[in-house]
Amino acid sequence: MALGMMLPGMFAGWLQEQLGYNHFFIWVMICSIVPIISVSLLKIDPAFGKKDSK
Repeated sequence: MALGMMLPGMFAGWLQEQLGYNHFFIWVMICSIVPIISVSLLKIDPAFGKKDSK
């Protein structure tokens, strides 16, 4: 179970060392643009997660 956190962390650490902290931060911000736009376009039912008053 910890492997799911360990492997991405190892890759992110290696990438940060290769790019430097400032460039790594910029890379992460650029990579997060598409998911943020995708999530903002999702249509979610306003009643989602609310209990029915039965």
